[in-house]
Amino acid sequence: TTVAMALASPVVGWLVLRMGARFVLVSSALLIVVTYWVLGRASSLTDLYVGSALLGLLTTGLGDVTIGAVVSQWVVRARGLALGLVYTGSNLAAIVFVQVATWLAVQQSWRTAFLTIGFGGAALILPFPSAVFSDWRTGYTHPDLEKGGVFSADGPYMTARDALRTRSFWILFVALFSFFFYFIAILDLFVAYLTDVGIDRGEATAYFSFAILMGLLSKVVMGLFADRMAARVAFILNFGLLALSSLILLFLPAPGFLQVFVVVFGFSYAARDVVYPLMIAECF
Repeated sequence: TTVAMALASPVVGWLVLRMGARFVLVSSALLIVVTYWVLGRASSLTDLYVGSALLGLLTTGLGDVTIGAVVSQWVVRARGLALGLVYTGSNLAAIVFVQVATWLAVQQSWRTAFLTIGFGGAALILPFPSAVFSDWRTGYTHPDLEKGGVFSADGPYMTARDALRTRSFWILFVALFSFFFYFIAILDLFVAYLTDVGIDRGEATAYFSFAILMGLLSKVVMGLFADRMAARVAFILNFGLLALSSLILLFLPAPGFLQVFVVVFGFSYAARDVVYPLMIAECF
């Protein structure tokens, strides 16, 4: 799924520019229903691999690339707060839908869980891009561009080839690669590690759920902070806290360090959703 998301990101970005965010969001929501239907009827390992790859491709169309582009284009003042508020949706969904899917899998079956999440998710998503959401205004000149761009040396308009020649692009590329290398490791192994050292699985899951809850706070707080400071300051602070959380891991399961890790990691991993689009908007 993660590999598919990585491969899909440039394609989704290109489609947002050429076809508009509404087209990408509606198409992804409709096709994701088909994907969950395929997963719900899977009868072999190949079916699961195909379904997971499709899920990665289509989730990208509903995620950071599309939403981040829309918010960054539409909102000039308080852009950080706007991103923070919008991206709290992913944390709320993680809390609610994971619980619903787990309950359905236990009470009914994993096939029922896939079908319910697929059709239920599409029913919640589709009204917004199809009836409420508006694409970027044709012919509108962004106020930052009227001033010559944030970084006048780079110029207000850059092609993809121009961006690839900048140091900023590769710094952001390495930062995002490093983030997901770390985040996915925590996502996959944190609860398993805690159970290995003797912590009850329910308690271990509660610690991870609390880290997700921290994201509701951190996205808004970091958005407010970024609106009052340079985006790069918020970016450095956020990734500094992520690095600190990785150092705290070395001291687990010593008393007290687990709680500190959950707070620091929960705050910093979620705030990345806010500071990263801000840096892209500032640099390019």
